[in-house]
Amino acid sequence: MALFKKRNNLLTETTQPAKRGRGRPRKIEQIQQGSWPSTQVAQSPTIRTLRLRLPANKKWLYVGLVLIIAIIPTVYFYAQNKNTEKKLNDLQQKLQGPTSLEEAVKEVVGQVGKLVVLPNDEKPTLATVTDLSKLKGQSFFANAANGDKVLVYEKAKKAILYRPSLNKIVEMTPLSSTNQPSP
Repeated sequence: MALFKKRNNLLTETTQPAKRGRGRPRKIEQIQQGSWPSTQVAQSPTIRTLRLRLPANKKWLYVGLVLIIAIIPTVYFYAQNKNTEKKLNDLQQKLQGPTSLEEAVKEVVGQVGKLVVLPNDEKPTLATVTDLSKLKGQSFFANAANGDKVLVYEKAKKAILYRPSLNKIVEMTPLSSTNQPSP
């Protein structure tokens, strides 16, 4: 068996005799003279196979490549998950609104204060319209809708009906002892 090596030791060429029956190699036979003087037995042909030999460094290269291919999607989806969780928490806090009554009053006063001048020396009373059927006979609530906010300033004698969904003031009226809106 002849062994030929190339310069960079990556390819090895080997010659193997052809196999016959049950995978056993054929014996290399010498050219023999037959019983007849003009006959010769031919030598069997050889099959050449090429094998690729990888240095040990390339094996580590493949291991590193597989690890990188596994790590990149993991990091990407982890970052996406954290971003989604943050957005979900922000939305939940936004939907919950203010946590206390004082914060709710400050928020509504801040929104209404952008639309109209409010008294600074007084803290208003805040009410929410929940049932319009109870307020049918009152002219102040003629254009009211469920969810509207009512700010009542007793010292300044003002009542303001505010619709947060539209960010508009629906009605403003001065208060008198006979014309007090009841939420």
